[in-house]
Amino acid sequence: MDSNILTWALIGAAIGAVVALIIQQRKKNQVNNQNAANQQDSAAETSETTPPTSSDVKNYYTVNMYKEYQSTGTGVGVAFSGGGSRSLSCTMGQLRGLKHLGKMGEVGAISAVSGGSWASSLYTYLPKHIDDDNFLGTPVGNPAELTLLYHGEVATALDRFSPHNMGQVATNLGVVKMAARAVELYVEGVPADDLWVRMIGEYVFAPFDLFNVGRPKFFTESLDWFNTHIQHNNPELGIGDFYVPKKGRPELIVNFNISPQEGSDQLFPMESTQKMAGILPAYPKSDLNNTDLGGGYIDPFGFGSRNQSSPSGDLIRVVKPANRFSVHTVSGLSSAAFAETLLQATKWPEEVQSIVSKEYYWPVMNTAQPSQKYHFADGGNLEDTAIAALLRRKFSSIIAFVNGSTPISWDEKNQEVIVGEQIAVLFGYQPKTKTGFMEEDYLPWEPFPENYKPGDKLQKASYATYAYDRVFDPALFKDFTMELYKLVQKGGTVMWKMENLQVMDQPHLGGEGYTLDKLLWIINSEVKAFNDKLEEEIKLEIDAGDLGAFAHFPYYETIGQLHLTKSQVNLLAHLSCWNVISENVSGNQDGKYNKDIVLSMFD
Repeated sequence: MDSNILTWALIGAAIGAVVALIIQQRKKNQVNNQNAANQQDSAAETSETTPPTSSDVKNYYTVNMYKEYQSTGTGVGVAFSGGGSRSLSCTMGQLRGLKHLGKMGEVGAISAVSGGSWASSLYTYLPKHIDDDNFLGTPVGNPAELTLLYHGEVATALDRFSPHNMGQVATNLGVVKMAARAVELYVEGVPADDLWVRMIGEYVFAPFDLFNVGRPKFFTESLDWFNTHIQHNNPELGIGDFYVPKKGRPELIVNFNISPQEGSDQLFPMESTQKMAGILPAYPKSDLNNTDLGGGYIDPFGFGSRNQSSPSGDLIRVVKPANRFSVHTVSGLSSAAFAETLLQATKWPEEVQSIVSKEYYWPVMNTAQPSQKYHFADGGNLEDTAIAALLRRKFSSIIAFVNGSTPISWDEKNQEVIVGEQIAVLFGYQPKTKTGFMEEDYLPWEPFPENYKPGDKLQKASYATYAYDRVFDPALFKDFTMELYKLVQKGGTVMWKMENLQVMDQPHLGGEGYTLDKLLWIINSEVKAFNDKLEEEIKLEIDAGDLGAFAHFPYYETIGQLHLTKSQVNLLAHLSCWNVISENVSGNQDGKYNKDIVLSMFD
């Protein structure tokens, strides 16, 4: 049976088994819930019409606004794409490789989306007592040393994790498991629009002491930043109320989107760093509700606040958010597509149709505009590679790890190369459109209309979300994809370095044009040079396809394989690390080793 069909059949069975429980519980508590809702609405109405006063210390925060703030990227920017547990596994290996090369200290910023943000956030805020080598795993330079089963060496055994290893996250997750947990939490009284971020907290962050439902925390950049920018204006807050990055970690940019209307193709890019959160570009009267958006950032601990008072310079007093904006909240917003997919693919009761997170938001560009509760969307719904945030900061050297699930292959019918949509849209092309079930059923690559406007004809209406993503010259696309295909044919790592690349103005993403000195693409792909060195037992499992232990390797399904085994996680992480540290030369530019190409990005 096809794995997707089986997966969704199991999901349907799980949801069906608990629907009766939900309805029964809802009927029993209907009166109490309605009374509580009425009281909450009354309190909210009072709060919305009453600005905070100087004597109301317990109910407000004073936050900094960073209007039209523009960070200049220093060092090397590293981007980790979306892709659920597949991307988390890849990212673990890629961080392992960069650490092995001794270059993490020269990384100026990490930009991440969705599953890439799970891994990057865990890495950034990892508690001091957890060792990095255990967390990321040990590099193995020779794939022949890997064993399918444990034979006394954890580092090389695919069926073992080191203590506190990041990979355990992927073994904790699962669509059916999380669907059942969402229902359980909802029956227990967790608000519907808190369900997804709550589950991300429980399954992704709690195993690393970064989520505690009884004692939620904010996050900040450092003790010095906290003392200078936060506590001075908010003496009731202490550093114990905040997660602080592990020493030596780079800036972390987690990307997500705001949507004026649920299900709308109109998305606006948001980001959160250790220091600030919000929307950099200003969008005056540009959303569906004719309201302003963007214009700068605020302190993250003020995100989700409402009823701001008149500002005093760059300070503004706001009512405390109902929930603390925490590390798990940001990653939950960045990975909201999983919640959306879950709702679309399963039959939930009507009252459980809003597990996609919503938060209050007000624009820095217009603080007089009342706060509104907005829908938020997965970071990858607009720009999945996470490169845009680095281009916005004008980094001169960027490594883009594209941990996608689309094999780079040849479209015989149209005589062109197939690559993942997250790459195509950056060059102004619509995603590769499949028109049927046959392998050859593809339309030719087609660029987005020049100066695209809503309503312009596209191959699919859903592509409108990506119409503003063009940051590179479309004329480069066909030659670039052909170089990627040649790398696949030669059996090496799909890594390609571009130099003196002109970045185009992209107002919707908040980016200005400049010349990017170096951009290195490292794309998740089958690598013959790696596979050929594996022991026979592992090769047999890979060759068995869907019936083997490594179905779809290395292109694990984003939704259907949200749950991965230890062996699946480890094999993909080892491949991803090997791509960074190996002395492979197959197909590489100028015949250089993989590791030397990576190291050249830090010159």
